[in-house]
Amino acid sequence: MPCIDDALDKEMPSIIDDAIELIRIPSRNPPGEERRCAEYIHSRLNELGFTSMLIHEPYADRPQVLAYPSDSRFDELRVVLNGHIDTVPEGSIERWSVDPFSGIIKDGKIYGRGSADMKAALAIMMHICRIVDRRDLLLSFAIGEERAEPGTSTILKHVRRLGIDRLRYGIVMEPTSLRIATCQMGAIWLKVRVKGRATHASIPYAGINAIVRACKAIGAFEAYAMDISKGSISNSSNTVTAVTTRVATALVTALV
Repeated sequence: MPCIDDALDKEMPSIIDDAIELIRIPSRNPPGEERRCAEYIHSRLNELGFTSMLIHEPYADRPQVLAYPSDSRFDELRVVLNGHIDTVPEGSIERWSVDPFSGIIKDGKIYGRGSADMKAALAIMMHICRIVDRRDLLLSFAIGEERAEPGTSTILKHVRRLGIDRLRYGIVMEPTSLRIATCQMGAIWLKVRVKGRATHASIPYAGINAIVRACKAIGAFEAYAMDISKGSISNSSNTVTAVTTRVATALVTALV
């Protein structure tokens, strides 16, 4: 088997060239302009020996790309590599030291919108089968990640319709400083009601103070935050952002 390091060294100039070309094609989301970038990826994959297809779902004008080695069968595909085509907008141009769509190389680094997140990784995906000798890879280039749109989920539904049903592993090619990440920070908003029993503040023993109960719940919530932060590449956390009550200050609160 050829040495991976040698294969990577040989392929690296082409990977860099494709990364630069991808950066030069704006794929900002919003507004959702991934089409040109997807078409470039699709064209290059065909040149690089893949069977590539454009998926015009869930949005007809924002195609996604699915590809696999041309000499592979569906029943051989085991590992899916996933990346997103879209980037956040470039923001204020005055805050950039370079043209955000230049893909310029300075001091050994490529600069431009999406260079890290994640067009360099897309370029690596495009060349992966020239680096590692594998027939079991399925490549997925999704739209809509920056706005939590149904890009990847739609691709997976399409995969099932094609009859590709032996996939076992998935690798999301997001930048992690070359650390393996087994979890991903997401977001969930919780609204918690804590019940007690109201009474006058002069006889608190006659009621159940919902505020005191809420403080205990918040303490447990903070302890849980410490647990989930251990060993997480995403610095997972949780926090309480608001507490409200519904009664006058002279009463023991029944509901928080």
